[in-house]
Amino acid sequence: MMSAAFALLSGCYSAVDAGEAEPVQEARSGLTLTGQTFRSVSFSSGTPSERCRVPPVDPSATPKVPIFAPNTQITIKRRGLLMGICTVESTTSSDPTVFEMNEVAYGNRVYWALYDDPTPPYTTLPEIEVSNEYATGAAPAIAAPATSMADAQATSWTNHGVMEYTYRSPSAGVVYAVAHPTERGAFDQVKLIHESDTTRNGVWAVAINGNSQSGATQSYHITSTQISPLSFPGMNTFITDPLPYSVSFHASSDSSCVNTHVRVGGRMEAAFRQGMAEIVRDELASVASGLTVTWSRGCDAGAGLDNFVNKMARRSRGVQIEQRFSEIGGVPARRDAVARAVKSVYDCLLDAPDVLSESPGDPANPTTFLADSVDASYAGGSVCPRFVAEVDLVKTASGHTHSIRPTVCEAGDQVHVDYYWYNEPQVAYERLGGGDITYDAACTPTYAVDNVNFQFDYIDPGNLAIGSSGKTRIRAVARAKSAGGALKAVRFEID
Repeated sequence: MMSAAFALLSGCYSAVDAGEAEPVQEARSGLTLTGQTFRSVSFSSGTPSERCRVPPVDPSATPKVPIFAPNTQITIKRRGLLMGICTVESTTSSDPTVFEMNEVAYGNRVYWALYDDPTPPYTTLPEIEVSNEYATGAAPAIAAPATSMADAQATSWTNHGVMEYTYRSPSAGVVYAVAHPTERGAFDQVKLIHESDTTRNGVWAVAINGNSQSGATQSYHITSTQISPLSFPGMNTFITDPLPYSVSFHASSDSSCVNTHVRVGGRMEAAFRQGMAEIVRDELASVASGLTVTWSRGCDAGAGLDNFVNKMARRSRGVQIEQRFSEIGGVPARRDAVARAVKSVYDCLLDAPDVLSESPGDPANPTTFLADSVDASYAGGSVCPRFVAEVDLVKTASGHTHSIRPTVCEAGDQVHVDYYWYNEPQVAYERLGGGDITYDAACTPTYAVDNVNFQFDYIDPGNLAIGSSGKTRIRAVARAKSAGGALKAVRFEID
């Protein structure tokens, strides 16, 4: 039953004086208790393996008031080492002198085989430190602020504690987040994205006890819908003032979705997640074969309104990336490919377009539109590796037909396109449709139909800018290549 967090113990010892326990205080006030005892009991809740019951302030009070605020997180230390984190249950412990966990949580988050009785009833020595503050006066925050992601990881190990790095540039349009840094590769993905571009990106990254990758998730994991903004104030800065887009990265051994290596979930609308999944699929295929990406089929985890990533985005349009740690998170080339692909989706929305509102008719009131990349330099000329064309299109009753193709067609050419419209009040793009298209030498298109995984059928966006008055901003994001994979010029038209 030894906690995975103690696989790295160096044998250091620092005695804890049981007589130093502080007086019991009111819920939500700063409190660090030493000399505490935990025991294993049977109870069930939504996530019992992550939760704990704490003693009441006054056993005779009705109702009983917990020492620590329910649904916030507290840290658990022994002899100076971080054993675990738990979420406080609303129900208080049955004994006012002990903290209670179910057997799984007890074994992973507080038990130390060297000192505790391994036979039932499981009870620790009275030497546990429990706290809802990373420093005096910081309660109920358990996460100390870091100056960088590297600082968060290093200092969380030095202090055997919890750190959070929060970054938000004035022009940030998307926040990339990692709440479970012990999930293999997730912290590295957010670090890669952040260090490649700090201008347009926000970051919220948690570091716990040096981010050990050796099973420590069982000691420190808090379900995404239960992470308290009171315990993690950096996260709360994005919840109280959300950005247009948000993404969280996760990795696990979850095999509930058979033969799936990456899942694109969250509360973001399905069409957007499908487009992202297609781009992740293609980027992964450039570094490895046989890897499967899904966005539906019951594999779209993270859609809960209480999921922190959905609360960080306006209108709850968050994306949750779930990855198999053995095939993706633990393989740098693959996890980097996933990170690059996800980032590129947002870069292509945040970048200025390559062509903007150039109409053969009236540029001020375009009812037609033509954009040609001329060559394939779009792939390396900006942060977005695709050709971006945008037009504020005059609405008509029947809308406008459109087409996209290689500028010069050869048999077997392919285009991947995403069509978006701009929701101006929300300062965000919403995907209308798109997908994979194959062409013959006469530029006749064949739209993708996925008869294997049933994930990637082409979505017809229909006619564009339907309405009686005003304009709709349309953005097309496309990449063309030959049958052999060479990038080509691409041409987008609205009739």
